[in-house]
Amino acid sequence: MTHGKKDSGGFLEYLTRFPIPFVADGYTCSPLSVVIIALCTYINVAGAKESSRFNNAMTVLNISVLAFVVLAGFGTHTVTMDNLDPFFPHGIAGVSQGAGLVFFAFIGFDMVACLSEEVIDPEVNMPIGIVGSLLICTGIYVAISLVVVGMAPVELLGVDVPITNALFANACCSHSEQIQENASQQCLDSICSPVLHSVLLYGGRFVSFGAIFGLTSGTFTSLMGQPRIWYRMAQDGLFFQMFANLNEKTQVPTAGMIVTGVGASFLACFVELSDLANLISLGTLMVFTFVDAGVIILRLCPFLDKRPPQNNNNLTSSSVTESEDDEFQEFAVTSEGSPKIHGPPPYPQQQRRRRQLTHILFGQSPHSNGAKPIFFTLLFTTSSIIGFCSIVNEVERYVTYLCFGTTAVSALVLALLPTLPPPDTFGCPLVPIVPLMGILSNAYMMGSLPFSAWLFAFVWFAAGMGVYFAYGIWHSKLNDTSTTTNAGPSTEYTPLSPLDDQSDGYDSTMEISLHDVQNK
Repeated sequence: MTHGKKDSGGFLEYLTRFPIPFVADGYTCSPLSVVIIALCTYINVAGAKESSRFNNAMTVLNISVLAFVVLAGFGTHTVTMDNLDPFFPHGIAGVSQGAGLVFFAFIGFDMVACLSEEVIDPEVNMPIGIVGSLLICTGIYVAISLVVVGMAPVELLGVDVPITNALFANACCSHSEQIQENASQQCLDSICSPVLHSVLLYGGRFVSFGAIFGLTSGTFTSLMGQPRIWYRMAQDGLFFQMFANLNEKTQVPTAGMIVTGVGASFLACFVELSDLANLISLGTLMVFTFVDAGVIILRLCPFLDKRPPQNNNNLTSSSVTESEDDEFQEFAVTSEGSPKIHGPPPYPQQQRRRRQLTHILFGQSPHSNGAKPIFFTLLFTTSSIIGFCSIVNEVERYVTYLCFGTTAVSALVLALLPTLPPPDTFGCPLVPIVPLMGILSNAYMMGSLPFSAWLFAFVWFAAGMGVYFAYGIWHSKLNDTSTTTNAGPSTEYTPLSPLDDQSDGYDSTMEISLHDVQNK
C-alpha cells in the first residue's frame, strides 16, 4: 500500500502499485504480492516434499546472489574504508533501532521448530539445524552489511534497495564522484556512460531480479510454518478443529494453509511494507520473549513439569540439607543401596548461616517455589521493556531507574530459586541466566520500535487472547479429567527412586545425595 502520487510508468509499476478507485486518493495495492503468496500457498498445499524442493531451490538462489555481491565488491576493489567511518553514524540508538527493524529476517529460525514432527531424529537434528543455520545466516548478514556499506556512502545507499544502489554507484561513478552533492542523480542510473565496472552494472540488474526470490523465500517459510502452529494448537484443543485435519493424500494441514494464504495476501496487498516490517519484528521479538520466559517457568515450577520419573542411573545431582541439630549433613549411596553419612562439611559458621537464610527465603527444593517464578519472570520482562522504552522516549530518569531496579531484583530472586534438572534431550544451559539475558536483549530491541508497531501488536495480541478465552480455554485437552485430578497437580515431593523412601531411622524430609551412585 502506498499513499502518494499515482505513477503510470510501465507494467511493473502497476504490478506493485495498482491504483484502487473509489478509495483515498493515491491508495494503491500490490498485485504482485498476491501472486507470489498464491504461488507459495499452492506449493505448500502440494505436499512436504514439493515444499522442501522449492525452499531448497530458493535458498541456493539467494545464497548465490549474496555471494556474488561479496565477491564483486572485493573483486573490483570498490570497498573503501572511508565509507565505514564513522562506523556508528547514528550511535548505539541507531544500532538498536536498526536491529529491531530488521529482526523479521530471523523469523525463519522459529519456523524450523514448527517442522519438528516431520524431521528424522528431531532431538538431535533440530538443535543442529536451528543453531547451525543461525550462525551461517548471521555470518552472511555481517559480510553483506560490511561490503555494501563499504562500497558507497550511506546517503547513496538509501533505505529501499541499498544493495542495488551500491552496485550501480560503483558501476557508474568513482569514490570521489560519489561524495558530490548531486551524486544520486548521476550515479544511481542503470543506464550510464561511461561504465567503470560492467560486472557491477549487469550485476545490479541481476540482484534486482533476484530480490524478488529473496522475498519469496521469506514469504514461503512463514506460510509453511504458520499452518503447522495452528495444527498443533488445534490438536491440543486451543484452536478450531478444522485446522487439525490433514489432507489424506498430501498429509499437510490444507485448511490452515489456505486461510494463512488468504490472510497474508490481504495484508501484503493493502498494508504498508514498513508497517508490516515493524509489526513482524515486534511480534517475533515477543514470541522469542515468551519462549525465554517459558523455559524459566518450566524449569522452576515442578507442578508444570510433565516429564516421566527418571531412573536411578540418571540421578547425578547432590544436595546438602540441614539436619535436626542445624548442622549440614551430606549423604551418599553405598553400593548396597543404603545411605551413608560422610559427616558435616567444614563450612564456616557465617557461611552456614547464609545458606540457612537462603533456604528459609527461597526453599531447598523447586517444589517450594510455588508461583514465585511466574510472578518474578513477568515482573522482570515487563520492567525491562518499560525501562528501555523510557530510555528511547527520554522519559523522566526516575522511571528508568525504578524499572531497571525492579529488573535487577527480579533477576536476583530468580537466580536464587532452586531449579529442576535439565531434560535428557536438548536443554537450555545455565537456567535462568541464559533465558534472562535473552529477555533483556529482546526488550532492548523492542524498546526501539515505533509506537505504531506496539499499537498493531496489542490489537493482534488482543485478538489472540479473545480467541483463547472464547474458545481455547474451554476446549483445551488439559481440561480432560481422565489425566488430572480434581485437586489439581500436587506440589508435594515425589520420590524419584525407592532409595528416597528408605529412611532407615532418618527424617523422611531429608534429601539424599546420589552423586556417587555411579562410582560405587
